[in-house]
Amino acid sequence: MSGGPGPAARQALVLCRCERVTLGEVERAVAELDIGSLRQLKLWTRAGMGICQGRVCRPALEGLAAALGLARGEGELRLRPPLRPLALSDLAGEDGA
Repeated sequence: MSGGPGPAARQALVLCRCERVTLGEVERAVAELDIGSLRQLKLWTRAGMGICQGRVCRPALEGLAAALGLARGEGELRLRPPLRPLALSDLAGEDGA
């Protein structure tokens, strides 16, 4: 009896929830498209490009990239906030006076 998930479950494992990118899609992209870097992986699969901008999936993607032997350049999965910060007083409608 093995301790890990079966092949189908492993392929269906979601790495990036925002863009719904699975482990199987990432592995196929690396094999079929000759992807050699984490940046290329991000661009081809959209993993890390969703609303969270990689805050949730970045650790998994970086670990997988290292395991697959992909090159890792500086800032390839840097955080890019989709919006600018908003003060709580702006949300409350206070003018600060």
